[in-house]
Amino acid sequence: MHNQCLDHLILFYKKKIASLGQKLKIVKVWSDNAPTQYRCRQNFVQVATVQDRHPDISLIHRLAVVDNFKGAHDAFGKVPKRYIAEQELNGNRSPNGEGVFRTCFRNLAITETTGTRNNWCEFERNKDRRLKGKGTYGMDARYFYFVVKTKKEKEALICEFPDNIMHCDITNILDTKGGGSNQRKNKV
Repeated sequence: MHNQCLDHLILFYKKKIASLGQKLKIVKVWSDNAPTQYRCRQNFVQVATVQDRHPDISLIHRLAVVDNFKGAHDAFGKVPKRYIAEQELNGNRSPNGEGVFRTCFRNLAITETTGTRNNWCEFERNKDRRLKGKGTYGMDARYFYFVVKTKKEKEALICEFPDNIMHCDITNILDTKGGGSNQRKNKV
């Protein structure tokens, strides 16, 4: 899943920065060194081959010291997690991952088209002094994505959520190992 998200984020910011008349040249990735997420073989290959997929981008990947890396990113999952727990306590079930995505998308997403609760974009455009209230970690937007394993799952959801469904083809993940359980994966 992290492999798919990296390419999606690069394309997202390329488009966003291009809309400002600039070009994305460098992407800096800070990760917390979790072995099953960012330090696995597949993710290292994905990071090492990013210029194959995005020739005009330089990527800097920094791994933090294990258990010693806190920042704004650590709290991103807490809002939806707390919200879903509250919904469950109130009897509003999300029976599976898709249900959680739908609930969060419907109730927690903040995009440029839905507006923001604090009008940070407007304050920034107008150089309004109220922008100081945003602080270091204030958010202009909060996006939700749902990652599916099959094209059939993607096709079933893409019309309803055209920009928020990602297909992660786990049969075609670049890996540094061949044979065994990785036979169907591409060997680098």
